[in-house]
Amino acid sequence: NDTVEVSSGSTAIYFETVTGVASFTGGGTTVVEGSLAPGNSPGAMNFAGDVVLGAGSTTLMELAGTGAGEHDQLIAGTVEIAGSLNLQSMDEYVSPVVRGQSDDFVLVLAGSRANHFSNVTYDGAALSADFGPDGSGSFRDHVAGGLFRSVTYTATTVQLQNLLALKGDTDGDADGDLSDYNRLATHFDPVGSLGPH
Repeated sequence: NDTVEVSSGSTAIYFETVTGVASFTGGGTTVVEGSLAPGNSPGAMNFAGDVVLGAGSTTLMELAGTGAGEHDQLIAGTVEIAGSLNLQSMDEYVSPVVRGQSDDFVLVLAGSRANHFSNVTYDGAALSADFGPDGSGSFRDHVAGGLFRSVTYTATTVQLQNLLALKGDTDGDADGDLSDYNRLATHFDPVGSLGPH
């Protein structure tokens, strides 16, 4: 929970666990080859410079709510992402229970973002790309009963959305459209309208 100075042009490499709400000042680069666990259940970790998450690294993010300070967050200049992302809901957080409701979390906020996590878990269960991944690595996992967990990579963020989809929204993209209709029709008539029947 202290301040760490990583001067411009310098690189600090961590092979163990980096945790807490420490501020990393200076314009240098911090490389995490071990574990990164922002916050004090939960909280934000700020880097004035750049962050590189190594291929063998694990990033742990705790979720207690969607408001400021209610979930872990990594804030930095440029973030190069790799390794694993482990999402852990805390006791006070419950996924949406009303259809059409979503909870949105900004996990990483950066001046620019590159690459994506190689795997993501939520409360110990692996999230799979039932829809996607797209070119940025973004994907949606249909957990069960209309509950979707989406990991979205933008130019400057990594975001998580927990959505309890409306009935008929079969792909969890928060609308009912032709792709939903086609998916439902295929479910009821797997050989299609041209038969044979």
